[in-house]
Amino acid sequence: IIQDAEIRGNAEATEEKIKGTLDLGELNQGNEVVQWNDTVMYAPKIIDEINRLTPGTQGAILDAVDRNNWVLKNETIRSPDGPFYATANRQDAGNTEMPLAIRDRFDVALEVNHPGHERQEIIDEGGPDIFNEILNDPDVADDIREIVEDKEYRRNPQDAARQVTEIAQD
Repeated sequence: IIQDAEIRGNAEATEEKIKGTLDLGELNQGNEVVQWNDTVMYAPKIIDEINRLTPGTQGAILDAVDRNNWVLKNETIRSPDGPFYATANRQDAGNTEMPLAIRDRFDVALEVNHPGHERQEIIDEGGPDIFNEILNDPDVADDIREIVEDKEYRRNPQDAARQVTEIAQD
């Protein structure tokens, strides 16, 4: 589920690959209905290696980062409120410059290096077991996946987010 909420940055990631596609069943009946990707449906958003996305693709998700509004094929959906996380690599040949318009949407920037062997052991020993219990519970994961894969909930992610939150709290 966490991986489904993640956008992986690369130069081939297009707006459609990130946001969604047209529902082919509906399209065959003459209706243009967007089938939103999981990333849009979840409250927290994770953009891994954002600076590997082209500036145009970064611009295409600007409204989502700024206001939780996702627009595709003349359809707009408001994603559940939640944090946006983005990672960026140090500058190299595979990266692009992040436009100021997207950089200034993030409140906190933190440079992180490897914690080192001793600190890594402390992290590993004292990790939050509750997250592992929730994330590794197949029943909870199945319940959540059933909600977010339902086409009706994809049209109203606020209801889906509420139900997922209720499951996680139980």
